Amino acid sequence: MRVMGIEANYQKPNTRYIPMARWFVYLVAVMDWFSRRVLARRLSIGMDNDSCVVALEEAMERFGQMEVFNTD
Repeated sequence: MRVMGIEANYQKPNTRYIPMARWFVYLVAVMDWFSRRVLARRLSIGMDNDSCVVALEEAMERFGQMEVFNTD
């Protein structure tokens, strides 16, 4: 697809960051897709995996293990 210049027709992820006084922070949110409720959230100064894992662990601790889990 890359060689032929073909792209999938879908909304690409928005990786915009939140501007602060001197730097940027990234928001990680674990959401329930059915209710659109935020189960856990974290702010991070970089796009690292640690903040994602911590947010997921917090959501699982508070609401139990999820039957279906989708990452984006």
